[in-house]
Amino acid sequence: MTDQQYRYMKKVIAINGSPRAEGNTALALGEMARELAAAGIVSLEKMTARLHVDHANAALLAQLLSDIPDVAVHTGRVKINMVFWSVANPSFRQDAFLDYLSRNGIKSNGQESPGEYRFVVHNDISREDVGIVARAVREYVATL
Repeated sequence: MTDQQYRYMKKVIAINGSPRAEGNTALALGEMARELAAAGIVSLEKMTARLHVDHANAALLAQLLSDIPDVAVHTGRVKINMVFWSVANPSFRQDAFLDYLSRNGIKSNGQESPGEYRFVVHNDISREDVGIVARAVREYVATL
């Protein structure tokens, strides 16, 4: 990141939540656009260098999930930092599953499409976290 970009990001951070944007939709939208641009700059300059870590963690999660009975990982789609999977057990209930994950500190949006779930591995998800998620899925499925 250049010094100019860094100064710009500091300025954006200083403006964020500024009372001068209250009631001024154009100004608020402009500030949001600058924040998105700053996040994009960080993503392109910093996060691409560690993208291989996210891909490796996604591959590990896919492997761990595929070892769970009744869980099918859509392995053809694990070429990115997302793992798509489904459960064949008819007793599996999304609401109970999401509640179980939440009680274990795991965030999930539920089904991506009918019967299909997705986990996303990113900068804030460690290799240890991957193991925790897989263990939680295994434990929940074992109760069915």
